[in-house]
Amino acid sequence: MYDAVGESGMSSTRGGRSTLSGPTALITGAGSAEGIGFACARKLHAAGVRVVITSTTDRIHSRARELDASGEAVLSFVADLTVETEVQRLVDFRDWAASTFW
Repeated sequence: MYDAVGESGMSSTRGGRSTLSGPTALITGAGSAEGIGFACARKLHAAGVRVVITSTTDRIHSRARELDASGEAVLSFVADLTVETEVQRLVDFRDWAASTFW
């Protein structure tokens, strides 16, 4: 397990590739454990969907570990979606995850 959080805001709770296949969801506003974003992430993850979750704070990485300690089906990313460059970084991260990580 590793947590590659730095200037990029990217994090994976597991290095390497996963053997999962199927749908992937990008869920915003998932930083609060009691919020609707995290509730959606929980439901989708329970249904077998791979999820990329995001929020404006580092607590998103804790939410990812809560969902999936193995890191095989959940990735987290810190981004402020009111900033266009951060939105682009999030999209790039999602694309990377879909093509490389999973």
